[in-house]
Amino acid sequence: MDGYRGWAVIFVATIWGVFASPVSGDAALLTSEEVQDDARNYLIEQLGDLGYPVEIEVYYREQDLEIPSKQFHLEFEVAGRLKEMGRNQLTATVYVNNQRYRKFRVSTKTDAMLPVVHTSRSIQRGEIISHEDVEIERVRTQRPIRNVAISLEDVLGKEASRNLPAGRQIRMNSVKRPPLIEKGAHLLIVAQKGLMRITAPGTAREQGFKDSMIPVVNLQSKKIVYGRVLDANTVEVNF
Repeated sequence: MDGYRGWAVIFVATIWGVFASPVSGDAALLTSEEVQDDARNYLIEQLGDLGYPVEIEVYYREQDLEIPSKQFHLEFEVAGRLKEMGRNQLTATVYVNNQRYRKFRVSTKTDAMLPVVHTSRSIQRGEIISHEDVEIERVRTQRPIRNVAISLEDVLGKEASRNLPAGRQIRMNSVKRPPLIEKGAHLLIVAQKGLMRITAPGTAREQGFKDSMIPVVNLQSKKIVYGRVLDANTVEVNF
């Protein structure tokens, strides 16, 4: 029994000596912190300017690596397709004197801080959305945000197509472009060629949006013509 105890003491002392031994004069030490920092910087460079801030976490919990020479460098490569957000696996390769020495995996996670538009008050169906109704907030996500307004331009001047509670993100299918001209509205029909300009009163047969073509009734000739919507009161026809 005493013999086994002696072997156990020798074994533990030997293992401790391996991890506690100092780096020799020509050797170098690659720390786990350096691996994490280099992996993060590599991923930032690969992602480039995404137009929004990101937070990158690197998962590498291995022990520091002793390198037999100070002449070494570390290279990374993405395993598979680079993802702008979510998880990426990196392959790290240590080169010593330009010869491959060691290869290992590093896991990363990228959180994107994306802007989204949310309501600052309750908006009723049919209301036109103004600056006072909405705000921009940033949300943390690991996947693209789809069918959600991400800029004020997506919603300002739009009409709510349903009731929108306060403090909710605005989905793109919850708003629509309001027509400049409603069906049945009275308007002015304009025909212009050079210096000649002819006008006539008319009635819209359909809703009309900016620059859209709609049928209108010429109230003087009783004929239906098609005109391009210029504004809320005017359509232009060709002649």
